[in-house]
Amino acid sequence: MYAFKLFTAVAFATIFGVLVSAEVYHCDGPDETCPPGYRCCGPISVEYGGTCFLGTKGICPL
Repeated sequence: MYAFKLFTAVAFATIFGVLVSAEVYHCDGPDETCPPGYRCCGPISVEYGGTCFLGTKGICPL
C-alpha cells in the first residue's frame, strides 16, 4: 500500500512539473518573434497571433 501511495505522489508531481514548466511563446510581427530554434505557426488567434513551436523546419500542428 505504501508503494502505491508513493507511486501516485511521484506521478502527480511529475505531471504537475511538466505542465507548469511548459512555456508558450507567441509571434506576431516584428516586435514579437520566436526564440532561436523555434518556428512561428499561425496566426492561430487574433488576440495572440501565432504560436512558436520547437524546431526550425516541419509542419505546423493544427
